[in-house]
Amino acid sequence: MDRPTTPDRTPLSELVTVVPVFLAPLFWWLAVRAYRAQRAGSATASAGRARTARRLFRFAILDTVIGALLLAARRYGQAAPLRKVASGEAPTSPFAPLFGFDCGELSAAQLWLTLWPVVVGCGVVGLLWAHAKWRQPERAARWGVVVVPLALGPLVGVLFSHRACGAFGGWSMGVGLLGVLAQGAVMLALGGLVRWFARAELRILVGPAVASQPTPGGGLLMALSSVARVALILAAFWSLCPGLHELRETGIELTLAGEHGLSGRLLVLATAVLVAPIAEELLFRGVLLPGLAQHMKPSFALVASASVFALFHIPSHGIAAVLPGVLGLAFGWARLRTGGLRVPIALHVANNLLVTLLTWTGGSGA
Repeated sequence: MDRPTTPDRTPLSELVTVVPVFLAPLFWWLAVRAYRAQRAGSATASAGRARTARRLFRFAILDTVIGALLLAARRYGQAAPLRKVASGEAPTSPFAPLFGFDCGELSAAQLWLTLWPVVVGCGVVGLLWAHAKWRQPERAARWGVVVVPLALGPLVGVLFSHRACGAFGGWSMGVGLLGVLAQGAVMLALGGLVRWFARAELRILVGPAVASQPTPGGGLLMALSSVARVALILAAFWSLCPGLHELRETGIELTLAGEHGLSGRLLVLATAVLVAPIAEELLFRGVLLPGLAQHMKPSFALVASASVFALFHIPSHGIAAVLPGVLGLAFGWARLRTGGLRVPIALHVANNLLVTLLTWTGGSGA
């Protein structure tokens, strides 16, 4: 029996699927109209119309680039099928050993894998802090202490998971999550102290410098729109870069492998969906980003903080740490847009919840 064939997709038909998402041609049309109105209007009205035209042009260019990436991904990209990391009968307890690893050997490898990105990331933060102190010593005296929770959090997490590995007789999802929980607790406690200690330096409102109206509602709407764009960009690169498909037997794949019953899923939700996002947002967007934004342009501070954020995700994501880095740009942009942490935390929690649900669905074969 012949397999049914599907009609060939043309660039025009692919473009039709992209246009309803972001309406890039509409943005171009609105941008041109705003530019013409700015040229023909009075001096008072021209300033506002010029800002509107610039923003519309940026969205038009961005959506055009996204459309081109999606067209390339659908024409030349490769699908990335979900694969289960753990094989055999799925354990019903989150602390049932999954693999026959020796805890000592695994912890040594995990310690090295975790520490070198942390050392590099803390070194970058230290250099940026030293540069800020050199330029404006009176305003950069304390926020750089953020390197302490950034360094101690991962180290405590690895050591705690090592002790838990020995206590429970082997590596398991629960052991890995206990390490994440310990890391998050250290980051929350020490990060809260740093934020309080440097509160006078972190009071600069970055939002109004980026947004036309520093309103949380408008910031949430724009942030959600930006995260949708980021998701499409990541999907395109994921399809165009086969190297990102390679699953490694470390980090997230080991932690979320298989089914672990209700207790395991509750542990994942409490740790990876609540504690970790709040702790990371407190440090990276609550202290590091506003600290850097005092001494450089907000856009530069955004890129620098997102790069450090990506470095800290190398142990769990490997080469795919570029994906959290891009998401860090979206979370940081939401921080700059709203001037607070509520929207970045909400977006981070929503992202981790979606990834977790998709992992469970893919792992169960549903």
